[in-house]
Amino acid sequence: MNFPDSNIELVGEYIQYKDLIPMAQKYVKNFDGLVVIREKELPVEGRKRATGTIWYKNQVLGFTVEDITREKKIKEQTAIPANLTFISPPSKGYYNMVLDTTGNDAIKSNYVKFPNDNRKKFKSPGVLIRVGTSENAITLYNNPDLSFDGIRIHSGTSERSSAGCLIYSRQRNKDGTLKNDVGINQELIKYIYYNNINKIIYIDHFDLSDNTDYNLRGKVIDGMDNQFLKGAKINITTTYSQSTPEVLKEIYSYNFSTTTNENGEFDIRIPPIIEYIISNKTKNIYDKNSTFEVSFYFPGFNEMKKKIVDGNGDYTPDLGIISLKPVTKLNPIPLSELTLEDESKRQRELLSLPETEINAKLSKQKNKLNDLVKNTRDNIILTFFS
Repeated sequence: MNFPDSNIELVGEYIQYKDLIPMAQKYVKNFDGLVVIREKELPVEGRKRATGTIWYKNQVLGFTVEDITREKKIKEQTAIPANLTFISPPSKGYYNMVLDTTGNDAIKSNYVKFPNDNRKKFKSPGVLIRVGTSENAITLYNNPDLSFDGIRIHSGTSERSSAGCLIYSRQRNKDGTLKNDVGINQELIKYIYYNNINKIIYIDHFDLSDNTDYNLRGKVIDGMDNQFLKGAKINITTTYSQSTPEVLKEIYSYNFSTTTNENGEFDIRIPPIIEYIISNKTKNIYDKNSTFEVSFYFPGFNEMKKKIVDGNGDYTPDLGIISLKPVTKLNPIPLSELTLEDESKRQRELLSLPETEINAKLSKQKNKLNDLVKNTRDNIILTFFS
C-alpha cells in the first residue's frame, strides 16, 4: 500500500531533504522504518515544544509536535530521547513500533479496524500506534528518572495534547502547533499495517552544531623536494566494531576516495557518520573500537595513514601538510603505475646532479647500449650465416 500522497497536501514549512545533514539524509532515504526529524525547540509560555516531521523512504509524511526531552522525566510530560546513537539505550539503535489498543479514551477516536485480521483487537475495537524498546513496544526504559510506558502517535494540536506522545498532522501553524487531524493519523496506521513497518528512530536535528567545520583539508607534498603532488589518492575508511548495533553497521561502514587538485590540495566533506559523531560529542556516542582513517598515496611514495577521530572523539579538520616519503630502491615503482609525470621528475633529479655524476651515468648507459648492439649483431650473424 502506498501512502496516499496524491491526496495529501502538507500545509506549513519544514526542512527539505536537501537541507538535512548527510547523516539524517541517509536515514530518511534508507532506513527500513519511520524517521522523525526533530527540527526545532520553540519557547512558548515558559516552556518549550519540539516540532518536526515524519519521513519514510525519502517521503515526508507530515508534521509532528511533542514535549521536549529532559534529563529527568516530568510525569505526563517529556518526549522520549532521540535514539540515533551508537551505544545503549536503546541497544538496538531504534524503537520498536506496534499497533495496539489504548486505555486513553481521548485518543480512541484514532482507532482503525481491520475486519479481515484474525486478531480480535484488530477487528474491534481497533488499534493505533505504540512505540517502545520492547518487542511489544510497551516498555521504553527501566530508569526511574526517565521511565516511560510505550508512547503513542496520535492526533492533537500541541504538546499539551499528550503525555509525552508524538502528535501528528498534515498541517502546521506558525507557532508550531498542529491542526487536529484524526484522518491522517488513521491513514498512517493503515500504511504501517499494510507495509509491515515496525521500527522508528528520532533524530534531534536541531541539536547539531551549525558552526562545526565538517570539511577535511590539507596539502600533499613530496617529502624530498617539498613539491606538491597533483592527483595524490585520498581514501577515507570507517569500520564498525562488533558492539555496533546491527541496524547501524551499513552506515558505520563507509569508504570514499578522491584525489588532490593541481596544487596538491584537498578540501572534502567528511563521511556522515563522522559528522554526526563530532556534532554530538558531548553525548558520548563515539565507539572507541571503531576506526576512522584517511590514507594518502602517490606512485613512487610510501602510503601514509592518519586517524580522523581520536580515542576521545576529537576531530581536527585541517591536517596541514602531508609529506610523503619516496620509496627506497628495495621498493621500486611498479611499471604499471609509472607515468610521464614520474619520469619527468626523474629527469629533473638527474639534471640536478653534479656534472661528473651525470657523465658517469651517461657513460654507463652508453656501455650498456654498445653491449646490446654488439650482442644483437652477433646473434643476427650466427642466425643467417651459420
